[in-house]
Amino acid sequence: MERTEIMTDERLQRVLDFSRTRETPFQLILSDIIEEKFAELQEALPFTKIYYAVKANPAVDVLRLLDRLGSNFDVASVYELRRLQDLGISASRMSCGNTIKKYEHIKEFFAAG
Repeated sequence: MERTEIMTDERLQRVLDFSRTRETPFQLILSDIIEEKFAELQEALPFTKIYYAVKANPAVDVLRLLDRLGSNFDVASVYELRRLQDLGISASRMSCGNTIKKYEHIKEFFAAG
């Protein structure tokens, strides 16, 4: 797959048109870009598991999209663990690499699998 430009003229125009109808500030997530970049990463690293850091953007729509695309997830807190569990994402697709954890949180991570 050839690398693509992230913000094409067409996408920029869509963003500008959309932004004219919204109060600021607002967050705009272009799911088609997430899909494209995930596919590029999968193609570039075909023998690896891709882990998305939930803290980067824990928006439910982003997590659902990445779940559908087959992503794994790096969770840094029990709150992120619970959010993914609420979405039906298996703990087998999660990694907890945070080096500072409360004892109660370690127990919860362990119980989740």
